[in-house]
Amino acid sequence: MSGVGRCPLVLLAVPLPTGGNASNIPRGAHWGDYFVYNDVTKDWKIFSSRILLGVSHTSTDQTIDDVNHIEKTSVGIGNLSGLLQQNTLAVAVGSAAGNLRQQTAAIALGTSAGIIDQKGIAIGYSAGNTNQGADAVAIGPQAGQINQREATVAVGIQAGQNSQQTNAIAIGVQAGQNNQKENTVAIGFRAGQTNQPTYSVAIGQNIQSHNYRAISIGADPSNNITPTNNGLFVKPVAGPHLASNLLSWDSTSKEIFYNSSSQRFKYDIENYTNTKPVYNLEPREFKYKIDGSPDIGLIAEEAFQQNKAFAYLDETKEPEGIIWNAITISLLREMKELKQRIHRLKCAS
Repeated sequence: MSGVGRCPLVLLAVPLPTGGNASNIPRGAHWGDYFVYNDVTKDWKIFSSRILLGVSHTSTDQTIDDVNHIEKTSVGIGNLSGLLQQNTLAVAVGSAAGNLRQQTAAIALGTSAGIIDQKGIAIGYSAGNTNQGADAVAIGPQAGQINQREATVAVGIQAGQNSQQTNAIAIGVQAGQNNQKENTVAIGFRAGQTNQPTYSVAIGQNIQSHNYRAISIGADPSNNITPTNNGLFVKPVAGPHLASNLLSWDSTSKEIFYNSSSQRFKYDIENYTNTKPVYNLEPREFKYKIDGSPDIGLIAEEAFQQNKAFAYLDETKEPEGIIWNAITISLLREMKELKQRIHRLKCAS
């Protein structure tokens, strides 16, 4: 009995073919080896690390690495799974999963998952079905179904379903469903559903973005947050609050922050006296180039010429907007001086 422990295990997976000779059956080299009969070539093959279970495998499958002449390490379980040219370290589980040219280390789990030229990870019915790119992930029925490109993520029913481009992320039912462009993010039910443009972000139900580098955040059942220009769009916004902090945006650092007037955050506190330039400001009326809407106000370049404290600069050091607090403070100082002058005139009379 001691010799039995050293013998390799040979498992008859199918009955011998008619006229077969048991003495011609090859013996395995490892415990757990098994062999299958190829009805086309009329011979038996020993498998150690490759697993094929289901209909239609042995007639067309390439079980041997043509370069290294060794058995490929891969798994195909299910009717037509990993059928033709399944590569090393690939896993296909489910009817027709990884059916044709499943690439090295690709994983397809589910009926028709990663069916043609799959290179990434596909989990769910028809996920990553056709031409899934390298390092792509598709999880959910029909997620990343057709032409999901490299380094993309699609999670949810029909997320990133058609032509999801490189580095795009779609999470949620039908998020980024059609033609989601490269380097985009769509999170939420039908977020960024159709033609989401490059470098845009859409977060929330039905949130869309129709312009390069727009960020849209919110819950929008009526699907009416559809930015047509760059910027940050949020809906809904809490408020109004009578005693809220004022939010500001730093055009250089791109930070959003709130302002404080407490002396705890200040030093070198002195009276401000350079207030006369406020009289030189010229009110203007104009139209915005972006949409032609009319407005009234000041011109940042003109205000900056009068007093550098009256305008803030962009990252190129060009005047971009008005600092209304500085103008208000100048007006306050001038109003106090006018009051004192009126008082003196009254006393003199």
